[in-house]
Amino acid sequence: MIRFYTLLFFSAFVLSVSAQAPIPNGDFETWTSLNGAQNPTRWKTIDDVLTVLPFNLQSQNLVVQETDPANVASGSSSALLTTKGVSFPLVGDITFAGSMSIGNYGLTPQGLTSFQVTLGGVRYTDRPDSIEFTYKYKLPSGQDHGTVTVNLTNATPHDGTVTVGSATIDLNPTNNFSTIKAKITYYSALNPDTLKMQVESSATTFGQGVLGGQLWFDNVKFIGYDTIFKAYLFPKTDQVRCAGDTIAIRTDEMPGNSYVWFRDGVALPYNTYKIRVNTSGLYNVLVTHNHALWVSDTIRLTVNPLPVVTYTGYLDTLCKDDAPVELTGGSPAGGTYSGSGVRQGIFYPASAAVGDKNLIYTYTDNNGCTASAALLRFYIVDCTVGISRVGADAAIALYPNPAKDKLYITGNAQIIGAEAQVYDLQGRLVSSLAIGSEQSVLDLSAVDAGYYAVVITTAADHILAKAKITVAK
Repeated sequence: MIRFYTLLFFSAFVLSVSAQAPIPNGDFETWTSLNGAQNPTRWKTIDDVLTVLPFNLQSQNLVVQETDPANVASGSSSALLTTKGVSFPLVGDITFAGSMSIGNYGLTPQGLTSFQVTLGGVRYTDRPDSIEFTYKYKLPSGQDHGTVTVNLTNATPHDGTVTVGSATIDLNPTNNFSTIKAKITYYSALNPDTLKMQVESSATTFGQGVLGGQLWFDNVKFIGYDTIFKAYLFPKTDQVRCAGDTIAIRTDEMPGNSYVWFRDGVALPYNTYKIRVNTSGLYNVLVTHNHALWVSDTIRLTVNPLPVVTYTGYLDTLCKDDAPVELTGGSPAGGTYSGSGVRQGIFYPASAAVGDKNLIYTYTDNNGCTASAALLRFYIVDCTVGISRVGADAAIALYPNPAKDKLYITGNAQIIGAEAQVYDLQGRLVSSLAIGSEQSVLDLSAVDAGYYAVVITTAADHILAKAKITVAK
């Protein structure tokens, strides 16, 4: 057995000194006008998006070209982003941050006062170490902050679009230009294929920013290359599952890689970039890449047991016109009942079809794990088959139940002259007896085992009694 404890290997990836791909128009020197809105070349602004929404809005100048030398960090212009209230027909003012995105920018209405933002991005294949930019941020009052977000992604063939690296930088108020350098955090060893970047003059895109907040943004660029490579795991954080569930854990799929997976330091029989597991433990992977060894961090998978759930009770026969029954018998307490005729823990015979009724009790514990137990709880009979009117009760008793070959019927003088009829589930008459005394015997010797309804009626079709019986052979 191979045991894996600590790997001291690491690799340094040295890149050529070729020039790094720049951020398009990162100095904001060139601008274009579209739909009356100003846009830095290769960028889109929220003004441009608002003008094409179905509200007939004009450009709000949330993002404009700034040429005042006092508000330009380098070159002849910067981008000025301002948080403003935008007036919508029939809705009123909604606060929008000045916002711009490299590449395409989408804003889709979700109802009258909510929007969904989508960013398109541009093609980009480098792994920069850091992002650097210069900004100035002023607030007339209140508390708010500007935001810069960077996402480098890769559209993989088997795992969809993965985040290769990202950075989010909050911009606090400052009356003078400040230069910020922030490191890109990487989650994958892949090279990206797309760069998405968004700059905003408030912490939120719409609804909550401080009106009048102004952000001057200039001279954005990437600095250096990421030179520290390792094997990355997805998901990135510890996971919790329930018994019976599985989870996919993967690293990057790269040509030429080989993989060895470990749980609690013991090698597993997997040599693919992705594994599916359902056992608690610490998982990591060792990747061999171009003769270098990359070791991943670990994630802990905790698999909780399912709760032990029981559902107990006796089989009860009900007529369709019987009163609703509150369900009990499920354990642990706090679960839910389901099945035909069940609503909010109550069984309604009238809503259930004739026949056997299996009900289910389901319970979810504090770990979010769910289990169920089933029980044959009711047998539903249409006790009104062939009966047109309901009469008075005659204090009738029927026994035994379950019956075998005979069913005894006792009562007072009111039952003399009545008729006892036995119906099966399909409403067919299978046996009958003209009652001639206060105690009679109904012959069931020719009746098959099963569930039946017994209806006792007068000559005028008034119901004296009805019952549910089981015939056991």
